[in-house]
Amino acid sequence: MRVLIGDSSYVLIDEAQLIPDIGISLKRITDYLEGVRLIVSGSSALELANTVNEPLTGRKLEYQLFPLSFGTIKKPSLLDKLLKALALQIGSEVSYHELAQITGADKETVERYIDLLEKAFIIFRLNSLSRNLRNEIKKGKKIYFCDNGIRNAVIGNFQPFEMRTDKGALWENYIISERIKMLNYHQFYGNYYFWRTFRQQEIDFIEEQDARFSAFEFKLSHKKGARFSRSFTEAYPLKEARTITPGNLEEFLLEE
Repeated sequence: MRVLIGDSSYVLIDEAQLIPDIGISLKRITDYLEGVRLIVSGSSALELANTVNEPLTGRKLEYQLFPLSFGTIKKPSLLDKLLKALALQIGSEVSYHELAQITGADKETVERYIDLLEKAFIIFRLNSLSRNLRNEIKKGKKIYFCDNGIRNAVIGNFQPFEMRTDKGALWENYIISERIKMLNYHQFYGNYYFWRTFRQQEIDFIEEQDARFSAFEFKLSHKKGARFSRSFTEAYPLKEARTITPGNLEEFLLEE
């Protein structure tokens, strides 16, 4: 047993009720391994009590961990602060340094949280394209939500779309997230980016495949056509450039 536990002074066993004869095993550890302290938890209090109470009579302290309390909810966590900051910045470039200042965490912690949120399919990152022009943003990044519903829940706004002041951000988030899903379902093997220069020239979404680029701008109005930067079209081999509106949205999200 000491070989399994090693030199640890504290041993944590979660979901202990799922382990056969866990009560007897815990008793043996406390009997024969002096100095080892056990922390045993489980999601089923009844099953856990049935398995450990008798073998450990007089040898244990019990603690109840309740669901979220008022105090826990009242005080926002780092994750709460970070999600809200991301939700308010969709469609804009984000700075890990700025997010660290907003949340009160260090930059490295913010990066780790963002990485975890991305792996959990809550958010995704879109990097800037920079290859040819001196004034391109080199290491820019935007963060979008995989589902606008999560973003709405984070900021507590479920107003109808027509009444929203953030329609443009919601529209951009929705189209980009759905386009990326479609590309992946169709085994797209290229890359995608946004593009911006220090002169504020910008393209919402760019796809790169076989060294050719497709540029897309997203507009809510059918009447507003996008002007694609001449700096971009002259610097990159262009396959197509299109403005996506509600009128051609279905075609954009369903094309093969």
